[in-house]
Amino acid sequence: MKLELFEEVQSKLTHFVRHFVKITPYGNLNSLAFQHYHYNNFKAMTSTLFEALLHINYAQLQKSEDKITYSTPFSLTLNESQELIREIDFSKIKLDKQRKIRCAVQQEIKEKFSNQPANSYSSISFNCLDRSKQMCALVGTIHISENREYTVNLFYLKIDTQLEDLLLDFNYYLKDKNKHLCIYNTLLESETAHDIKLLSLLQQQQLSPEDFEENFIYFFGDTLLDYQKKERFLKSLELLLFSPNSMEEIAKTCEKKRTPYTLSQFFNSARSSKNNAVIRYNVG
Repeated sequence: MKLELFEEVQSKLTHFVRHFVKITPYGNLNSLAFQHYHYNNFKAMTSTLFEALLHINYAQLQKSEDKITYSTPFSLTLNESQELIREIDFSKIKLDKQRKIRCAVQQEIKEKFSNQPANSYSSISFNCLDRSKQMCALVGTIHISENREYTVNLFYLKIDTQLEDLLLDFNYYLKDKNKHLCIYNTLLESETAHDIKLLSLLQQQQLSPEDFEENFIYFFGDTLLDYQKKERFLKSLELLLFSPNSMEEIAKTCEKKRTPYTLSQFFNSARSSKNNAVIRYNVG
């Protein structure tokens, strides 16, 4: 997997986590019991999402499946002096990686969260830990307790590569990803990449259909039509997790005829996570 596509996966993980932190947590956020409860919710959400990304081969993720060494949620609590005082599932990660993660978390807290008020709750993410023969992402939540303890729930994704250092290809900037995203967003309801509306937009942007398709695959790993199908599926998962909509309403909104990606097909597939309950976080 190239870095351009890995960043699409990281962006989708971040998008769902930002939805997660919008849900007001109830209970004593400073208690150990709540930390376990909140972490289990976070673990269920991120694990289900990652299985879904693999299921639909989002950003060609399946091609690197045998190189994924970690797709692991965990929780850490640090005191005001940045010392680790408790953890959940962190021991599943090798010690050398634990040290790097702790250093990254400590630095992020020091730079961005040490002056935040008590009882703050928000999302947290890291652009890069180490790009030497690997691609890494850390996304999650952070809560600051009344006694200045920092609890972070994080999803750690690590994919091995053979490259000594990973940089975005120069073409990433020349091809102008935002231009292609703008065209896609205008065509959200379009069923085909060859309609009059698309051709008109391409003319406005001085892009040929051939260049657009080639660039779109470069940025997102799929043709426009396949990308639309996958985004609709992920939107249906988003609504399932974070809205009170019924399955029928979600299907009507997101699942078009002849699509290979539906919630029922995913949850009945071998890839669907068997160890985590699917929790509807914003129902009622």
